Amino acid sequence: AVGYAESRGVGLEDLSIEEMNRFSGQIDEDIYHVLDYRVAVERRASPGGTGPESVNTQIDSLRDWLGSVV
Repeated sequence: AVGYAESRGVGLEDLSIEEMNRFSGQIDEDIYHVLDYRVAVERRASPGGTGPESVNTQIDSLRDWLGSVV
């Protein structure tokens, strides 16, 4: 599916359900939720990672540290 999308110059999220079903008949409309980049970023939940919650925690820690050294 990735190769097919790349050959067409589009992202996976731009393929229709009919096109997706060429690769698996189990693909349904919920695939678009999984492919949403915001959802993908939010799934990054490991400490020190790039997910929003982790980044906010890191920012708070750095603010605390900066407050203690200034």
